[in-house]
Amino acid sequence: MAEFVGLMAEEGQVARSGQRLRCINLARLRNGEDVDVSGFLKASTSEDIEFPGVDDENAYAVELEEDLQPPFYRAGDHLIIAPSGGVRKGDRIIGRLKDGSLVAGTMIRRNSQRLVVQPFVDQHENAIPNEELYWVARIVWVSQ
Repeated sequence: MAEFVGLMAEEGQVARSGQRLRCINLARLRNGEDVDVSGFLKASTSEDIEFPGVDDENAYAVELEEDLQPPFYRAGDHLIIAPSGGVRKGDRIIGRLKDGSLVAGTMIRRNSQRLVVQPFVDQHENAIPNEELYWVARIVWVSQ
């Protein structure tokens, strides 16, 4: 991957080197054992992967061992999550609810009462009250 990104550097520029990202699997993200209530990865026994060009020093990778809203995210994909960047309208996001379930989709809007998400596989918006949400983070990249 780093070699590919290096090919995209403009002539005369030096390509950025890769960053080591901690990587956990989807089951560990879902059960919350490795992520705090703000969506930041705790110190854990996670593996590291090399990934180029991520600006968030708290970014981490989630390896999918099962499909997550197919055909968008499939088993074997790595989602690169940026918990410190904040989310904006139109961002692809992932979040964890207090009941332990995960929500993923495109953020439609967020206000002081709720987060509105449109799942990738459904045209119906989901309004999630903020008090039911542990954390939400932007998906900045998907590697297949």
